Amino acid sequence: MVVYGYALQIYCDFSGYTDIVIGLAMMLGFKVEPNFNKPFMAGNVAEFWRRWHMTLSSWLRDYLYIPLGGNCSGKLNTYRNIMITFILCGFWHGAGWTFIFWGFLHGAALVVNRAWAGLNIKMPKMLAWLLTFLFLNASWVFFRAPDFQTASAILSGMINVSSLHSPESLKNMLNISRLIPNGHISQVLAWIIILTGFSCMMKNSNQWVENVKPGFGWAIIAILLLLLGMPDIQQVSEFIYFRF
Repeated sequence: MVVYGYALQIYCDFSGYTDIVIGLAMMLGFKVEPNFNKPFMAGNVAEFWRRWHMTLSSWLRDYLYIPLGGNCSGKLNTYRNIMITFILCGFWHGAGWTFIFWGFLHGAALVVNRAWAGLNIKMPKMLAWLLTFLFLNASWVFFRAPDFQTASAILSGMINVSSLHSPESLKNMLNISRLIPNGHISQVLAWIIILTGFSCMMKNSNQWVENVKPGFGWAIIAILLLLLGMPDIQQVSEFIYFRF
């Protein structure tokens, strides 16, 4: 639950202030390309990177992957170029081994994805999505954790099947309310459900903008959104991606 919550948090944080940048640019007469396209609906890791932080993905392709030789020098060199590109992508996010390992994981996943595609074996879409989503959430652990010891502890807790040996231990494992103070478990679950719906089912912001025509109705919506945000306006909440 914590890892999935972090995945939603970092997506809403990053795509949210990307939308702010796009909106401010429009007010100044510039058009900025969209940066996200429902990344958690991706059916494989390659598709994820075509949907997630698309400006960085295109930069990595144009200024690292292609100059290294891209996919024009045989399979082994292609795999090497993918690994170098994403290890450097991890290093770009932070000069730490956990970030570098996160980049290594995504590079390795992309290599496996390309090799699988070469086999011409079709995987059921739901299974492909589930495997991709589980991998993404597992990789976020290394992105967030300050060190490998912490990441290992989190992953061990997530897959600790030995805790299923008795009904009592299963009950304790499922008692996630002990991880969340002040009995806010219902609020956390509600936010996860709401944000999952927004990130997976609703239109992207750039799709909404195409249908927006300034008028009285949209002015009312903007005012209501502003009023909803007013109670929290004094609270300091730094954008997560400011640290990268």
